[in-house]
Formats: sequence, structure tokens, C-alpha cells
Amino acid sequence: MTPRFSLRQLMFALTIAVFGVWSISIGLSRARHNADASQSTYAARLVAQMCVRHMSFNGDTWPKGWHELRDDFAPCMARARQPWDFDDLMDRVGVDWNVDPTDLLTVPDSPTVIWVASDPDFPFHGTTPNAIVLRHLHDQNHLQNAGTVSVDAF
Repeated sequence: MTPRFSLRQLMFALTIAVFGVWSISIGLSRARHNADASQSTYAARLVAQMCVRHMSFNGDTWPKGWHELRDDFAPCMARARQPWDFDDLMDRVGVDWNVDPTDLLTVPDSPTVIWVASDPDFPFHGTTPNAIVLRHLHDQNHLQNAGTVSVDAF
């Protein structure tokens, strides 16, 4: 004799199966997104280092576009832990090209200048791209001020 299931039991089992498959697909999609965004945080830090290198060689002027960072890519890649392609960085990372570096030093809450393109609010664990840029600007500002003597000192 074959076991018989009621329509109600079959619908319940089907609902559980559909919900299970849906939950697994959402979980896998979110895990893939997080892994990709996490890789992009490394890319964003690399772009911050490229911007710092650009500023170091160009009188602390902020780059106007990706074209100005091409020369900084290879030297920064030598220190990178990931094998990046320049075009991949352009896809993964967003940059505010209209930033005035001096504004970053004077504004209490500095605007985000480099972010993960797929998720601008993705949290950075550890050093943020802004922190890399600000550290360079503070160091440069400190060096410039160290060479000057205040009139008040006399």
C-alpha cells in the first residue's frame, strides 16, 4: 500500500522547499556581494595610495581623473597584495575628482573621496582610503609648518 499525503501536507512541504531554496540563493548572493565588495575595499585603498603618490609628485594637487593616475599605477602595484588591472580599479572604485585637498584638512567631517563603487556605504575594516589621503595631507602640512617660524615665537 502506498502512503498518501494530503494536499495540505504537500503544499506545506512545497512551501518549505521553495523558502529553503530562496533563502540559500539570497545567502549565496549576499556572500558573493560581500566578497566582491571586500575585494573592492583593497582596490579602494590602492587607489588612495595612487592618489597620494600623484599628489606627492604634483605639488599636492588632487588628480582630475583616472588618466592622471595611470603613471602611479605600476609603482603602487609593486606594493599591492592583489594582482589588479587598471580597468578593474576603474570599475570597482569611485573617486570624487573635484576635491580640493586643503578642504579635507579644514572640514571637520571630511567628505568621502574614495569609495567602493558597487556599494558606497560598504564599511571598511581597518584603514579607510580617506585616512590614507588625510595622513599624507597631515604629514605634508606638518612638514611645511615645521620649516616656518611663527612671529609669536619671538
